[in-house]
Amino acid sequence: MKVRSQSNIIIFSCGWYPAIAADNAGVVGEEYPPQARIITLTCAGRLTPALILDAFGSGARGVLVAACKRELCHYVNGSSTCEQVVAEAKELAELIGIGAERIHLETFDTEEGKRFADCVKEFCEKIAQFVTVPVEQQ
Repeated sequence: MKVRSQSNIIIFSCGWYPAIAADNAGVVGEEYPPQARIITLTCAGRLTPALILDAFGSGARGVLVAACKRELCHYVNGSSTCEQVVAEAKELAELIGIGAERIHLETFDTEEGKRFADCVKEFCEKIAQFVTVPVEQQ
């Protein structure tokens, strides 16, 4: 699966609790920056380091991974697998010069719509601080 996006931030989200939290953000009137795009996965445990790094190769400036809290994972070990994948992707990102700080993992429950939106806003602000794009490319 190739990630092709005009957005600055890619959010890989588990289709269970984090996706519901994202929907609930809209229900409670919370917004997050329009440059963030959500890609829903069956389970965050299905994510690979290659998919995360491909997002950068396709122009993303940051990748946020939204997983279920460990105790809520529908697939038992999907969240812990996701943690390992994100750790590996961060190591690789550091080695190839992207920087580990451009990848972030956060876990959610369904009732955390406001926290989801806040997390996306904070991550977008963090990325904007150290990743600049020339004016002609914006």
